Order: sequence, then C-alpha cells, then structure tokens
Amino acid sequence: AEYMGHSNKSQFFLTYRSCNHLDKKHTVFGKLVGGMPVLDAMEKVPTDGSDRPTGDIVILDTIVHVNPFEDAEKKKEDDAAKKVREAEKAAVAAPVALREGVGKYLKTTSFGAAPAAAAAAAAAAPEE
Repeated sequence: AEYMGHSNKSQFFLTYRSCNHLDKKHTVFGKLVGGMPVLDAMEKVPTDGSDRPTGDIVILDTIVHVNPFEDAEKKKEDDAAKKVREAEKAAVAAPVALREGVGKYLKTTSFGAAPAAAAAAAAAAPEE
C-alpha cells in the first residue's frame, strides 16, 4: 500500500480474489488458514468510490500458526554445521608435503629404512 499521513507506514492488503495489479509491486507475507467468517464480514463492509471501507476495520488479534524464522534459523544452523564437517573432511583428506621436490608427499619410513641401513653397513664394512 502507499504511504499516507498518520498511517504509521504499516498498511497492507487483504485480498478476496486474485489481484494482478498488485503483482511484482507488493510482497505476499501470509495466508488465511482460519476465520473465514471474519474475512467474509470484512468483505461486506460498504466502500466508497475508491473501493476503500467507509468505516475503520480494526484487527484486534492474530495468530501465527507457522513461524518462518524458525525454519530459517534451522537452515542457517544446518548450513554452518555442514561447512564445519566439510572443512574437517578437507583437512583430513589434504596431503601434507613432507619435503620439497619429487616425492614430497611420500613418507620415507617405508622406503628409507632399508637403503639407510644398507648405506650404514657399507660404510662400516672393510674395503677389499
């Protein structure tokens, strides 16, 4: 709705049928899930030439049946937990460079023990 003086900038539409002239101009933020007799009574209130009620219609109470913020918060928490799991998984899966150059990711414990022992034994052996 348009801003008008003394409106507190909180006008909204309750529609009884499709209103194509409102499409892409205003946000739909709710749906009636009960209280149809009240909506029918509001529809029957006389209107002026601009299709505005001739008397004030006051909403005294509303009930929110589904809180969309609960779903948004849960999704936010789930996304954060997923990021943490992915980061932990990536940290475990990432190779660690042990030295520079070719074979920098190879652990020498499985390959280096025998050659080192052989080199030590060759150095200790008397020359012929």
